[in-house]
Parts: sequence; structure tokens; C-alpha cells
Amino acid sequence: MKKTGAFLSVTLILFLVYACTIPSEVEITGSPTLKFAANLDFTDYFSDMLDNSVDSNSETKTIPCSNPSLEYRVFLSRMEIFRKENYRCEVDEASFGGGSHGNIIINGVEIPVDCIESDRKYIVTDEKKVIASSTEPYTTSFKGLEDYLEGFEFTGVQAKIYISGTALAEAVSIDLHRVIPGQPDELLVKEGDIKQKIPSGLESLDEYNGTELPPGGAEIDIIDIINTGGDLLLNYEIYLPKDAQIAYELLDESHTIVAEIVIWLPMTFKSVYENAHFKFPGFFDGITDILKSMSGAGCIDDMNIKITIDPLNPFGHGVFTISDKDYGNINSLLDHNYFYINLTKEELEYINNNSFDPQYTVIYPEKDSLLEIPKGEIMVTTVTLNAKLKYNAKF
Repeated sequence: MKKTGAFLSVTLILFLVYACTIPSEVEITGSPTLKFAANLDFTDYFSDMLDNSVDSNSETKTIPCSNPSLEYRVFLSRMEIFRKENYRCEVDEASFGGGSHGNIIINGVEIPVDCIESDRKYIVTDEKKVIASSTEPYTTSFKGLEDYLEGFEFTGVQAKIYISGTALAEAVSIDLHRVIPGQPDELLVKEGDIKQKIPSGLESLDEYNGTELPPGGAEIDIIDIINTGGDLLLNYEIYLPKDAQIAYELLDESHTIVAEIVIWLPMTFKSVYENAHFKFPGFFDGITDILKSMSGAGCIDDMNIKITIDPLNPFGHGVFTISDKDYGNINSLLDHNYFYINLTKEELEYINNNSFDPQYTVIYPEKDSLLEIPKGEIMVTTVTLNAKLKYNAKF
């Protein structure tokens, strides 16, 4: 608007100098361009997307994978199912009565054992003794992904469950049941599935450098839950199976057992039907402010905004759409370095005269379209605004 005022001032001076007459009305036209630096960072947007869309009743942590051999951005999502502490192992001396058969007590549960003094260990003789179980299901919901993805599925997802802790973890077994409302529980992890009871190692990491999930654990299939935005519900039992061995050195000590789920999530998606959406809640709020501000000028016939992405626009194969529930869609093409917004005078008038609350979306018209987010920084570096002005100044 400063440019418009300066143009008007120069026009008036010229009329005064050369015509000695001030006109009653002057039409001012032009197409000024404004270009300003932006600092919108896509780099952390996708980890924020996962943090905001996965809801768990335990601690959840999203960790970026930095291995240079990976072509696309990958995150690991770690969820702690439980951390059970203070399992105290004690021997019930009176139960042995001088013989080799008696009980040890773990977490208040009596466990019949045979004492093998030569090997300094106890052998469990009963079929199964449960020392702990869930009182309600552990729950992780992936419903929040619907705020970002519609009609897309993750590709290349892997998941594992890890069991670890102090030495008692080697002796116990853990069954994990997937809870499906209205159906019998599905046994997801059973005795013997986890060969190496070691932690994932991700609890203290802020970055991971591998090319696959950490060693240990047991693979589980939860891709259908993630891609349908469903809930993962788990019940667990911790028990001593028959023939489990309890070493003497475990006695009179307090022990901890930890269970965790880790999911390998590449930022590579495939559309499962036509017109799949990738949405940007909150990301383009600054652009909305520009649209509302400029539309109120009253002298703009049309306006074009070019948003520069450096080094590459991962959404370049789609159609950039601004959707307002009362107006419909404003569509613009994309390319490998830009988002474009093209607004007509009619659209600007609508924005100015109504409660404009848009949703920014990239739509992929064809089924089986690929959306793959490369590694490295992806930045919105500049926003360029070009407006076609037409203004009648009356005197």
C-alpha cells in the first residue's frame, strides 16, 4: 500500500506541474511485487506430525534416523508398555523341610521349585506361575494420523516388542495379547518368541544411526492398525514357565522388567484411492494472515503467491488446495520447488467478507501415487507476492 500511495503522490505532482489542473478522479493500476524471507521449517514438521497423532497411555518418544545411506526420512517411535520394578526374589526356607523341593517367592507369589545345589539354582516344577498381569489394556491410538493423512498408507513399516531388565527378565516369560473389542484376544507375543531379552537402546537416544530396527526383541505386525488409524490394545502376563531356572544370585534382590514397542516409520506413503490428501494443520497459518490482510485492501483485482521450497518440494506431484467449508476449493498447481496460490478478485472478496478458516491440503488425483519425503532440511525460504492493482482515487 505504500507503493500505491507513492504512485498517487507522483501522479498529483505531474498534473500540477504540467496541466495546472487537478482532476476529479484518477485511475491507478499496476502490479507491484513483494518478496520477503520466510523461516518455515519442514524438517521437524514430520516428527511433530507423529508426536501429535500417536496417543498412548505410556511414555512415547519419536527419534529421527540419521544414517546417510537412507534415501528417505525415517523415524523410530518408542512406546514403553510397562516398567515393573521391585520384583523381590526370596526363598521360603520352611517349605523345603530339609529336602530339595520347596518354594521361592516372587512378587508375593509362591513358585514350587527343585533346588539343584550343585549348580546353585532352582528349577520351576509347576506348569505356569503368573507373577504379574495387566489390570487394564495398554493402549496406543493412531487415530490422530487422520488429521494429516487421508487415503494414504505408510510403506515399509516394521515393529518389534522388546523385553529387558535385570537378570530376572531372562527367567520369566511374557505373553502379550492384542485386545480386539468384540473378539477373543489374539496372542501377539508368546513364550519363546523373544530370543534376546535386551533393551532397544533407544530410551536415552535423541538420534538413531541404524538402517533397521535395533537387534533383539520380537517382530509384530501392526501395519494394519497404523494405516487404518486404529487402536492397539495389549494385555500382558508375566510368569515363570515350567523348567525355568532361577539362579541363587537372584535371591534377596529387587528386580525390574521393562517392555517396549518400537516402530520403524519411513516417511514414504502410497495413495490407496483417487484424490488422497496430505493435510497441513497449523503450518500455513502465516499465509492465511497474508490472505486476510491483502484481501481487505479493496483495490486488488487478483493476487499470486509463490512459496519457495529449498532444496526440493516433496509434494510437487500433487495439487495444492485451499479449502473453506463455506466456499469450496481453491486449487493451484505445484512443481518441484514451489507452492503456488492464485486468487481471483471474487475469491479475495469472499475472504474479506466472510469468516475464512481454510485447510491447506495437497491432493493426489491418481490412485497409487507416491509421496516420499527425502532426508535433509526442507525449508520454505521465501514468499513472493504479486498483486494486480486497480484503484480509482477521487478528489
